[in-house]
Amino acid sequence: MTRPRRSGPRLAAALAFGLVMLALFGGSAASAQQATVRPGNWSFSAGSKGNAVRVTVTGLPGGGLGTADVSVAFDAAVLKISACGTGQLAGACNPNAPTGPARAAGFAAVPITAEPVLVATLTVDCVGAAGTSTGLTITVIELTDGTAGSPQPIPNAVAGGAVMCGSASQPTPTAGPSPTPSATLTPTATAMPTPTLTPTPTVVATPALVRTPSPTKSGVATPAATPAPAPTPTPTATPAPTAPPTQTPSLPARGDLNCDGSVDSVDALVILRHVAALPVDLPAGCSSMDQAP
Repeated sequence: MTRPRRSGPRLAAALAFGLVMLALFGGSAASAQQATVRPGNWSFSAGSKGNAVRVTVTGLPGGGLGTADVSVAFDAAVLKISACGTGQLAGACNPNAPTGPARAAGFAAVPITAEPVLVATLTVDCVGAAGTSTGLTITVIELTDGTAGSPQPIPNAVAGGAVMCGSASQPTPTAGPSPTPSATLTPTATAMPTPTLTPTPTVVATPALVRTPSPTKSGVATPAATPAPAPTPTPTATPAPTAPPTQTPSLPARGDLNCDGSVDSVDALVILRHVAALPVDLPAGCSSMDQAP
């Protein structure tokens, strides 16, 4: 007699076991993707304040980012932290001290899938000398995906990051001796001798000789020319001296109260003092105030 085959319960049990294993492996595969935490490389001016340093996460699994807890350390001789935040996450950031490390811990009520995800923001001041720099050391304390009811850890790696404060000062080149320019000979103009003007001789008229008449052949002498007598100078009468006209003393102009020969602001001041019953000092012999206009 052949036994009936009981394949139904065994098949169901095997199928259930396979589904459980698929779910476990499927969940592990969903979180097995490696994410990258990246602090970035930053360059700020020496002595600058309020600079922003951001820490992001990329390469998230399909479930997105649910929680993140990271710390950032740096050289306190180069940077000073003044504030920090948790970026796109709801949570808190503790600077811990002005020298760091800063720790940002936050979560997302709805898993974040759009990358990169900002998980920490640091506000730093450059306190180091120009050209100094410091590395940013990131420690990932927790990083989980957004699986509902059972968040899975996200494998991760940290990329390098650094901050430089200004550029190194360059040595000031020392100026060498300036070349001495060679002297350029400037041609000197030779003074030409000034020609001496020869005075033109003045021609002096020589009086013509009066010829003495010579006897002619007929024996009659030609009379000689007789010079004209010199004119007699006529004496000029000297005019008799005229007596100077008698000058009549002129009276001062009307309004010239101080008799200085002009009517001006000084005379107006004399009038004002007179109207105000103040003493008025006029020169001796000057007209009275009755002449005031």
